[in-house]
Amino acid sequence: MPWLETAPVEQRERFIRDHQLAVFTMAELSARYGIRRKTGYKWLARAAAGDREAFARLYDDQVEGVYRYLLAWTGDRAEAAELTGQVFRGALAWLPATVGGEGEAGAWLIAMARDAVAQRRGSGWIAG
Repeated sequence: MPWLETAPVEQRERFIRDHQLAVFTMAELSARYGIRRKTGYKWLARAAAGDREAFARLYDDQVEGVYRYLLAWTGDRAEAAELTGQVFRGALAWLPATVGGEGEAGAWLIAMARDAVAQRRGSGWIAG
């Protein structure tokens, strides 16, 4: 069987995704990736610091569009602002594991906004 090589960056990204799945313990992940647990914890800390910066940029780039979308659906500024906060709180939890590029992130956030309105309006309401 030929040896498959991965770049160190890819290895770290896979490690972080596997950690977010919460299926493996740190010891299991470290053994699986051939690293020490201390290294694994460092990778997670660096990813968390980078994620905060990336999230801040994403928020700045997307918050107005998400708010306008929600305002169009709700017709109420306070409700749209509340739902916008809800969308971004949800995004903060899932963004690193889910979203790739900037365009994909915007579409993903709008989908979350649509779901937030649908949940608020009830199960019989379908966002168009």
